[in-house]
Amino acid sequence: MIKESGILNINTKNLIYNYNFFKKLKKNLIVAPTIKANAYGLGDKEVFNLLLKNNCKHFFVATLDEGLKLKNKNKFINIFILNGLQDYSLNRFSNSNLIPVINSKEEYEKIKNSGVKFAIHVDTGINRLGIPIEKTNEMDFRDNNIQLIISHLSSADEYKNNYNFKQKKIFNKLRNRLNNNNNNKNKLIFSLANSHGAIL
Repeated sequence: MIKESGILNINTKNLIYNYNFFKKLKKNLIVAPTIKANAYGLGDKEVFNLLLKNNCKHFFVATLDEGLKLKNKNKFINIFILNGLQDYSLNRFSNSNLIPVINSKEEYEKIKNSGVKFAIHVDTGINRLGIPIEKTNEMDFRDNNIQLIISHLSSADEYKNNYNFKQKKIFNKLRNRLNNNNNNKNKLIFSLANSHGAIL
């Protein structure tokens, strides 16, 4: 049996520096760290609690189990579950202050009118994640339980890739349409970019 012998030291000051760097990119910007897969090996609970102490209120994890592990008891802290419903009952999310990210029209039909908070992932061109952009016309974005609209850049780490700007144009068109809807009283949050994409 191979025993673990390595020790990884994490400079938490650097982690907070990076968090504040993105916060300062734009006024009123919301930064939501992704701490899935045990915060990529850094320790999800440790990173979660550290960022909480620095006024971070939005987080992403991949699965319901990862979200449950954080034991969030504060309804003002938003933990989004990227993998969506995964056939779990809706009360598993609401009872644990967790917010599923809806990735398909089928999931949307299941959660709409349920009273459970959720986010919506829209496909702007990655072609493997999210609800097709043309299907958004069939959805009611006036629902106050919608907390967030996200999409995902397919080439965020390629600064000069024009496909990033094509996706951004599609996403902004959706954002403008929803914000210009006079009947939409729900103040939606929009997010397109991960760390790479945020500095395009």
